[in-house]
Amino acid sequence: MAESSSCAGPADCESSSLYADLLLALVGHEGDIFERDPKHGVTRISGTVHWVPESDRLHLERLCRLGDACSELQGFVDSSWQHSSLYRAALAQGISELLDVYESSVLELEEQLSRQPGTPVLALCHRLEEFQALLPAVARLVRHVSTRDLRGASLLHAVHAATRCGDPDLESCALRLLWHCQGVVLRQLHAWCVHGQGPGESDEFFVRRVEDPVNGGDQPCAADWAAGFEVPSAEADLPPSVSTLAASSALFIGRAVRVLAGGGDSVETGAGSASHSSASMPPSSHALPELQPLSRGLLGLCAAPSFRAAQLDRLLESARAGLATRVWHLLRSAELGARFASMRDYFLLERGDFYQQFLVEAAPLLALPPRPATASADVGLLFQQAAVHSSADGDPAFGAFTLSWHPPGGGCPRTTPSLHVPAQGPWDGLALSASLDWPLQLLFPADTLAGYGALWQLAFRLRRADADLGAAWAALQRMGRGARRSGNRRAAALGALGAARSAAAHVLTALRTYLHADVVAAGGAELAAALARTREFGAAEAAHRAFVRDLVSRAFLDARPLASLVQALMEAAARICALIQDIEGERRDAEATLGALRSPERELRLKMTLLLQLLQSGTLQTQSRAPALRHLVLRLTYNGFLAAA
Repeated sequence: MAESSSCAGPADCESSSLYADLLLALVGHEGDIFERDPKHGVTRISGTVHWVPESDRLHLERLCRLGDACSELQGFVDSSWQHSSLYRAALAQGISELLDVYESSVLELEEQLSRQPGTPVLALCHRLEEFQALLPAVARLVRHVSTRDLRGASLLHAVHAATRCGDPDLESCALRLLWHCQGVVLRQLHAWCVHGQGPGESDEFFVRRVEDPVNGGDQPCAADWAAGFEVPSAEADLPPSVSTLAASSALFIGRAVRVLAGGGDSVETGAGSASHSSASMPPSSHALPELQPLSRGLLGLCAAPSFRAAQLDRLLESARAGLATRVWHLLRSAELGARFASMRDYFLLERGDFYQQFLVEAAPLLALPPRPATASADVGLLFQQAAVHSSADGDPAFGAFTLSWHPPGGGCPRTTPSLHVPAQGPWDGLALSASLDWPLQLLFPADTLAGYGALWQLAFRLRRADADLGAAWAALQRMGRGARRSGNRRAAALGALGAARSAAAHVLTALRTYLHADVVAAGGAELAAALARTREFGAAEAAHRAFVRDLVSRAFLDARPLASLVQALMEAAARICALIQDIEGERRDAEATLGALRSPERELRLKMTLLLQLLQSGTLQTQSRAPALRHLVLRLTYNGFLAAA
């Protein structure tokens, strides 16, 4: 600040010295008259100065609060340039603009005082009146940001809240600060949506890398699509100008750009490390043609003084629709219908003759406990051999499927704890996996394959239990021919075993028929109709996800109580089959067999009754599975079987 002119007298000298120190205090510096009070953290008139009237003292110390706020804001600006947060740096740039305006006003005040040394204190207060509420409020905002170390969306929401305070000056200032911060969002969106540049070192962009992505294929772009990126589902974790619809559209656009442009590591960084400088917007000359309008629109929003969330929604949705059509054409060229048919054949057991042959050939192996060292190779070999003796021989899609065994806790692939598959025995580690060619991975992400895997385990275990009951029936037929010659006790034991086997077969066959006819076949028809209507990828992906979700729901894989009952039914059926094997091998006589049958037979009847009660109780009723649930109850109560049981 310039020194004041010469004084006419002691009073003028005191006034000149007072105003000179005041100008320093207004920009956050101490002087002889105004000094920092360390106890309260504010600037006050020194206790040694007694000649300032009390009325002026109050107004002067009020003006000093501007200097305190200015000093705090300048400290925030200085520290933010070295901070890792891009949003904080953008906020600091906006505050720097505010401080420039404020310091210009202080310089104008200094010029006025040099021309009019006797200006009253109230006139000075009036001159800086617009800053007396503004600067302290902004200082409180940055204090909130600093003490809580706000970053990303949290920082933006804090600034956005200041735009609705009711003070026009503060709202106008907060809108300008928000504009600086939203510029970073728009530049990150431009880098991600137009160029596919994923988040860099910064974790503030709302499109985030998944920490442990599941491998989506051999190609990097497939892995990126399958599990490489995600967006928050809660609006509080998104910038205030980005809706959940816009976030999901942006996620799709960026993933599609990475896929269509080759993706992978070549476009790895950029969005997360986008500078807050407007000059850092990457060029869009090499963007996909569908994205040119989006690039121009984002550039326009970045230059505009403000924009509405609906404008961003329209821009992103328009670009998403164009890319979705292009991705859908890419998928249609990859024989999508044949791939869906093969997934139903092998994951949902619709190729029945193949699985019947496999169970016949694998029966001796599955009857023994698995050997951890060779179990996976043994069952995989039998899986391949079964194809040679069934309709799977010559099927070009069969080579994509592999059956393997994983020990408990050994990382069975593509499973999720939210799905409950009834346990059956030591071979529960069997899992079917598929190697999908590009670009089919786009429609089969990890969570969808987890649903397919759980459905396969349920269908296979029911099919295996049904096969064991069929083998038990054949054994009973063989023994029945000589039962009359063996005496009444043996005939009675065989009759009791046959009745118990028939009851178990009725329930498990009804469950298996329900799964294939009322769940898989009906859901497959709905999916085929939906895919025939669709013209873009988003609708196809939604239809496929709905198909798998409905299959999981209608198969009750998300209902632990029903899974427990089905597991108990299969265990009881297995014990009945074991008793039939024992009496056929003469390891147990008729009397011992009848005694041993009481426990599994009682358990079977009890669980059958509980199963029907659970299905009829309404506990499992949902809108998606209500019709299928009625079909299952009808199959179980066919001819009043369960009522009689």
